[in-house]
Amino acid sequence: MAATEEQTVKTDGGPVVVALGFGESGPGLLRIAAALARDSSAGLDCLTIDTGEGTTAEEGERMSQSLSAARGLGARVASEPGVDLAAALGKYVAARKASALVVGMGRRRVLRRDIVDRLRAAGTQVPILAVDARRSDARGSRSRAGRGMGGPAQYFAAMAIIAAVTGLNLALAGYAGYWAASIPYLAAISLMALVLERRPVLLAALLSALAWDILFIPPRLSLTISRTEDVLMLALYFFVAICSGWMTARLRASERLLAAREARLGRLSSLAHLLAGARTMGEIVSSSAAAIEEACDVEAIVMLRQKGGALKPEAESGWEPLDENARSSAALCLAEGRATGRFTEVLPASEWHFVALEGPRCRLGVVGVRAAADRRWDEASEDYLRTLATTASIAVAREMTVES
Repeated sequence: MAATEEQTVKTDGGPVVVALGFGESGPGLLRIAAALARDSSAGLDCLTIDTGEGTTAEEGERMSQSLSAARGLGARVASEPGVDLAAALGKYVAARKASALVVGMGRRRVLRRDIVDRLRAAGTQVPILAVDARRSDARGSRSRAGRGMGGPAQYFAAMAIIAAVTGLNLALAGYAGYWAASIPYLAAISLMALVLERRPVLLAALLSALAWDILFIPPRLSLTISRTEDVLMLALYFFVAICSGWMTARLRASERLLAAREARLGRLSSLAHLLAGARTMGEIVSSSAAAIEEACDVEAIVMLRQKGGALKPEAESGWEPLDENARSSAALCLAEGRATGRFTEVLPASEWHFVALEGPRCRLGVVGVRAAADRRWDEASEDYLRTLATTASIAVAREMTVES
């Protein structure tokens, strides 16, 4: 056996084992495995298999970074030799009495099945979580990019901008007079409203009014205002600053909403066009799941009903295996037709949210989505998911009619 590096890890059972390769998905797999280990109060093992094949310098650097991240998470880092990847993984998992195995998978459904089937054929009995970590990484990057600056950072940015504009006004006060100081302040607030949220903009308006009163309006360095026209001017400035910032922020929010609606309509049209050309149930299901994942920023599965009326025991595509909460939630969704699982009052303990695939005569199955832990799910998100599910159900019903 190759060298193994031990680290102290508290476990309440067998560890969660994450198998790393030399691809780009290492950080994503580690995050998912670490979250699974934390939720189940288990240890974390990070395993690499040395197949004897050469690696490039770039692959070696990526692996080194992944292993460093694993050590930072307190994982037990190990390397095992083995030409047969599945057999080596199965042997290690059995020796460690692991509680779960997390592996990366290809984007195509046939590759997803292949890695699980090979592990099962090698005698691996523990639950296997086959993860497309590259998609998970990309989604996390999009989400982080969309959020931009967090709440505290926006307030600090607003204060820093007002401080900078105040310095500019102090330099120009001797040339333009103290009334002219309001113009740079108003311009700064209007521009801030284009990139900051409303509350930081309101804070900037208040700070600019105070700065103008204390530093520019006579008597300076005092809140006292001696002239009535200055009082009226300050009040008018504060009102205009608030209205300008508020209206600009509302305009920006409306533009974002319109762009989001156009993007949703575009994705819906693309899905309908794609499903119209699909000729097999596998193409329909995989295309629908991929479109829902991309459109709703979630993990998606599709579960179809059997001829007897019950759901098939496994999802047609996507994550596997499902736990008992998710299976019960999916079965109830098929039976009653209402949304179940997370974000609902029906079996909310499930981490999956399910909506029904409604056919012309009966329900054809369910669509399940798994969102990030901090995800907010509003009525608009639910309506959009149902619209996508309805589009998918039309193609599923068509194919079921052909098959029968």
